[in-house]
Amino acid sequence: MMKMNYVYMIIPFLLLGCSNAKNTPQQAAPMNASFELNELEYFQNRGVGVMPYLDTSPESRQGGIIIVTHGTRIASNGDLRLEATPGQWSPVPVQQNRVVDRENQSVRTTLSYPDHDQHLRGFNPLYYPDIEFEYDVTVTTNGEEILVRVDLDKPIPDEWVGKIGFNIELYPDDLFGKSWLLDDKAGIFPRHAPGVMVPDDCEPNPEIVPTGDLRIYRPLPNHCGEAKPLATGKSITIAPEVDELRLQIESRNGELELLDGRVQHQNGWFVVRSTVPAGVAEGAIEWSIRPHVIPDWIYEPVMQYSMVGYHPRQQKIAVIETDPNDDFASEV
Repeated sequence: MMKMNYVYMIIPFLLLGCSNAKNTPQQAAPMNASFELNELEYFQNRGVGVMPYLDTSPESRQGGIIIVTHGTRIASNGDLRLEATPGQWSPVPVQQNRVVDRENQSVRTTLSYPDHDQHLRGFNPLYYPDIEFEYDVTVTTNGEEILVRVDLDKPIPDEWVGKIGFNIELYPDDLFGKSWLLDDKAGIFPRHAPGVMVPDDCEPNPEIVPTGDLRIYRPLPNHCGEAKPLATGKSITIAPEVDELRLQIESRNGELELLDGRVQHQNGWFVVRSTVPAGVAEGAIEWSIRPHVIPDWIYEPVMQYSMVGYHPRQQKIAVIETDPNDDFASEV
């Protein structure tokens, strides 16, 4: 994510042309040498943006911590979840507060489970299990990396250990065929979902339609299959061979798992996850995130137009979106 310059065009029917003065130093955004918290309240470097809790639609994978690298939203939904690979209608936290501290370059967001307004209510009701807790996610930067810390109001119950974890989801389409490195292990992001595991305490029932009182709210509760981790370790590098996508995540106090959410959900994403340890509240999760930054990267111009359409008598206007660091031509 970054600031953009805009060139407006009047289009009677076909694009005829326009003119625009070249960018001046006052118009151009600074060429960041490090991550900084900008005026739009997200962390920005050249061609890279890390947005903590600026969106609140995790069901559509637009929530939590979002990472955009060189024009591609590579990761989203960085947050504490009750499942390893949540689906579209899985329980999500409710955001209570968000505090931006510009002096200390940090954003602290307070969230909690359950969300009583969504529990078994509405057009797409969510089912929340019997657990209540509150937590803070603090996102800061030292300039070189983004630091994420999760503090809970109390340790999680023993029966939830290994189930609650901090997830971030990776968009599959951009990663198919790309590689990953997790400590001393390596692999390729697969086009088709890999293996399934069944927990020891679960008896699979091969019924197609779920049964029981919660059959409307909990899809396929009788199917015990879960995503088996592709690998586990302390530090993962995503797409090391692609400068525009390369992303490193390191857990400072626990292990990371790489999972394929398509095992359980046809619209699932890849998931990097750390589970919350037993008996810990403060500093339950601590991550370092290092998106690769291309120092001289320039966003390619994009033409934007009304996707709703235009009334026959309406003036047709399109917009050319350009990088503020781009020496854009004066004629189109």
